[in-house]
Amino acid sequence: MQPQWMTELEIYDRWMVETALQTERGSGLACGRDYDLLLLRGDTVISYTADVAGQTDNLSQIGEMDDALLARIVSFLHEPTHELAAAVLPNEQRVAVVLPAAGDVGGEGLVLLPHADKATVGRVLDRAFDRETCWLTDPPTSCGTKASACEVALEHLLRSGLRLLDRHMGSARMLPVRDRRNMSLYLCALHDLLRTFWDGAPPADRLRPFPIAYPFHGTFCPAHAAWMALCFAVGLKRLLPPERYPSRSVADHERLLPMIEIAAGNRTRLPDEWRECARMAEHLGMFFDVRRTRHSILVRLCPLVPASEREFAVRAALADELWKNPPEKRPLLP
Repeated sequence: MQPQWMTELEIYDRWMVETALQTERGSGLACGRDYDLLLLRGDTVISYTADVAGQTDNLSQIGEMDDALLARIVSFLHEPTHELAAAVLPNEQRVAVVLPAAGDVGGEGLVLLPHADKATVGRVLDRAFDRETCWLTDPPTSCGTKASACEVALEHLLRSGLRLLDRHMGSARMLPVRDRRNMSLYLCALHDLLRTFWDGAPPADRLRPFPIAYPFHGTFCPAHAAWMALCFAVGLKRLLPPERYPSRSVADHERLLPMIEIAAGNRTRLPDEWRECARMAEHLGMFFDVRRTRHSILVRLCPLVPASEREFAVRAALADELWKNPPEKRPLLP
């Protein structure tokens, strides 16, 4: 009989190989420049990258959708019948592509709004995702047999989105974690998936785990991890863009978890998307923590579930006052 540790290692190796093979090239398309992105829970908008002010809170505000189309999108997110769905937006020449999140996160999903015209997107879906697509409206008329460079890039973008949500690889499974190096390899692979989807960049030549030898026992769910990473990254992009608020990875000697330092003043508003990270952490046993210094925001996030409370040196609840207090009234925090 094969020892348990060998079975765990095989599961780990297989996921890493699958991830590397499926992210061998990028699309060259970047969020905000070539497409907009919505994060949804049902018809509630968690984030919309084209709305810097964060005033869009319902899907009905996008593209003047009628109640019937809205209901079809929400129904698809809760009970997807295909890998993705698509709909031509009323009064617009664009197609919304709906990708449901996998796992049991509760009707979540993302909507891609390519800047390409509806005929172009229709041709991509017809050519590359015909059996995988559920049309929620009449599809646009598509013609032409040879894929243009734009269509090839869109196909790669959609495939990257599907891989990030991990629907092809059984994302609801729980993968074992045995130490912090093992943990960091999972997170590096997830980072590559997200970067390829987000800005069209090809993945790194090889994974570079942080060399922490301390034990860590827990589990990693690709679906949950991808959703947390998306919410964090979209919030960062929308409200704390790197060209204005530079960020870097820094050492966390307290909990030995991934930590990001963002150069921002103590009164800088935090992204509302990070509420979703905090909600997931509390509900599923992950870790998400925000702290402020006078000149920076420190974020520790770990989309893995520890085997016990002792795996994290300290667990601190995220202070809801960080969002409740308006920026001009927010007190200085330690």
